Amino acid sequence: MKAEAAKWWKSRMDLDPNNNEYVSCARRYASTLESAAAQSFFRARMMADTNYHGSYAAELSNQLFIADKLEAMEPILKKSRARADQDPFRSWGMGDYPARNWLDTTRNSKEWSEDKKNRVYRMVRDLRLGRVSSEAGLELLAKEPKSIERLLEAQTLIEQADRHYESWRRIYPYAQAALAREDFSLGTTILNGLLNTIRSVGNAETTAARNLLRNAYGKMGSLSADIPADSPIAPLLQIILHRRLGDEDLAEQAYYANKELFDKHRNELPVELLLFGAEIHIAQGTPEDHERAEDILRGWMIKFGESDKVDIRDKSRIQLLLARNYQRARQYDIARAEFTTVLNIYKDQPESVDARFGIGETYMAQRVYDQAAEMFTDLSENPNPAIAIRANFLRGVLAIRQDDNQEARKIFLSVLEQAPDTELANETLYNLAEVYG
Repeated sequence: MKAEAAKWWKSRMDLDPNNNEYVSCARRYASTLESAAAQSFFRARMMADTNYHGSYAAELSNQLFIADKLEAMEPILKKSRARADQDPFRSWGMGDYPARNWLDTTRNSKEWSEDKKNRVYRMVRDLRLGRVSSEAGLELLAKEPKSIERLLEAQTLIEQADRHYESWRRIYPYAQAALAREDFSLGTTILNGLLNTIRSVGNAETTAARNLLRNAYGKMGSLSADIPADSPIAPLLQIILHRRLGDEDLAEQAYYANKELFDKHRNELPVELLLFGAEIHIAQGTPEDHERAEDILRGWMIKFGESDKVDIRDKSRIQLLLARNYQRARQYDIARAEFTTVLNIYKDQPESVDARFGIGETYMAQRVYDQAAEMFTDLSENPNPAIAIRANFLRGVLAIRQDDNQEARKIFLSVLEQAPDTELANETLYNLAEVYG
């Protein structure tokens, strides 16, 4: 029966080289060949112009991995990845397997040297295959010297993983292992990355992760880096802790519970706390809340605005939020003046871009449509795609306000084609529904 099966698979494997069913026939046929013949078979098919050249490269590499020929395997995988990158919108057919087998074999090996293991980890990582590559990258990071670059790479690896429970299940142990060896910076980075990137897990998993993160922060003492433990404002650090853990409700409760302490020591607080307190009141939206936000922010600017000892970025963040407070309170002329202050004094800071958006939004709110259009059009020409997309979205909103539904429809469709973030995409779809009526 083996010969008949091989004959049947061979008769069908070339019917459609871009169809996975027929590619499966090719793989099954190759399983009946001797190793040398199978390698030649996969090498020839790997070179063909199909949507599965990566699949054949992986199968050829697997033959070499089994034969312990890593030096021959590495260039094949590099060339396959580079070939796929040249045509990013086309499938290349390489998936988790057999790379998953290479990773598991390497991790479980008792005989292999660290150099040999690292070679496999690098090969799997550089394939960029989702979570299996993320795991390989984290294996390497565990051995690298501590640095900011290492933490940024860890976050990049987590973002590369599929947003799926299985990714959480496989990556979470790396955080546990890092904390167990007291590598708190890497462990907390991985936990934060999981909590803020992979959402398709239950409350039990996220609660366990937050508890682990809370304990890690306590051990590393990062929350009290700027404030002595015996400081009277130490209870306010609970707000920072809850925010870092993603518990915004608990952070808000902690703020209100310590409101008197907050007011008493405003000038001693980290800017992160000050901004959070003001944001709470801006979100509430009552006249009293807007007055309190103004008092918090304006008071800080009066005391520290001219100080050379305060980070200019902190000043620009406070000034921008002060302008936003007036905007939300519908005091548009004052808001525009405050946004203009950001542009004039902090023009080299990231907040200057938000200030330009704020100026355009205040003009739009006051129906000064020509000035708003000029600002949004200028921003839409920004080389940064995120800024340009946001500006084009507001051009669409502006068109709706001017009852130009045809123009709005065209702009919103263009925004969707540019693949904005989920929140902006949802707003765009909502506005499209409005203009389609």
